[in-house]
Amino acid sequence: MARFDYTIEYKPGKQNVAADALSRRPDHVIAAISSITFEPKLREAIVQAYAQDPVFATVTPGTHGFRLDDGLIYKDDRLCIPADSAVQSQLLHEHHDANLAGHIGRDKLTAALKRLYLWPGMAKAVREYVASCPTCQRIKPTNQAPAGLLQSL
Repeated sequence: MARFDYTIEYKPGKQNVAADALSRRPDHVIAAISSITFEPKLREAIVQAYAQDPVFATVTPGTHGFRLDDGLIYKDDRLCIPADSAVQSQLLHEHHDANLAGHIGRDKLTAALKRLYLWPGMAKAVREYVASCPTCQRIKPTNQAPAGLLQSL
């Protein structure tokens, strides 16, 4: 850096638009959340659950944006997850409780899952999962104003 001639200039808040836009890009997410890698057991559970699923059992690859890749059904590059509570809860656990995920809240978890997966009732499943997470309930921030100074009686 010594070879370059540069000056550091402070730009307050709203004037520093470029840096703010870069820091909020949705494609810059944690690697654990942004990549789809499965244990072989989970992959097999998804493939087997397609047969019992009322929505995805009748899907024909090549129509309405669906495609079949190695036994898994994708729609618009999002993996279709069958209505199997064990599969869904495992995905929720991996994207919410993993060390790199950091117990992200309901809205961020829903957004992260919607980028990768598709299943009917996802928002409700996420809402119920986060509401039942004991860690999230313990560390949930308060939405009340501070109590203020003590007043003498």
